[in-house]
Amino acid sequence: MISIRTRFIVVSLISVTIALSLASWFLVALFADNYEKRIDTELTGHINRLAGSLEFAADGTLRKPESPADNRFYKAYGGLYWQLDDQARNLELRSPSLFDYALPLPDDKHVLGAIHRYHLKGPEGADVIVQERVVQVAAPGGPRIIRIAVAIDASVLEDAKGSFARAIIP
Repeated sequence: MISIRTRFIVVSLISVTIALSLASWFLVALFADNYEKRIDTELTGHINRLAGSLEFAADGTLRKPESPADNRFYKAYGGLYWQLDDQARNLELRSPSLFDYALPLPDDKHVLGAIHRYHLKGPEGADVIVQERVVQVAAPGGPRIIRIAVAIDASVLEDAKGSFARAIIP
């Protein structure tokens, strides 16, 4: 026969283990949600900087903008990418980090200025988080629609989540 004290200790250990496990899971989920929002804010900032730097040559050709000041845009497959599509001229400009790859953006309808968010396959088969915005800009010959997409390697989120989980386990 098991004593009341032993039963109480066993029930307490099980209850505390379940409570700590649930709390850890909740904290990791909360951290991941906040980190993903930070990533979205970063991507939106890059889109805004690219949109603000759009320029056209005298013949109406979209000029390649200078990449935002993040080294990942310059290293081939560096984890942070941008792509501009000028459908009127059938021209696609990409960051040096995309090297020989083009983001496979879906062919969906856009409201000017609205942000679309996707999870797509990126360079070397890596999953990427993509934000895209369609803007109308003044160009020689009249207003032009430009599609701006910025992507980040999704492993950044998974790595941060794993690191946070390992830090709170003890």
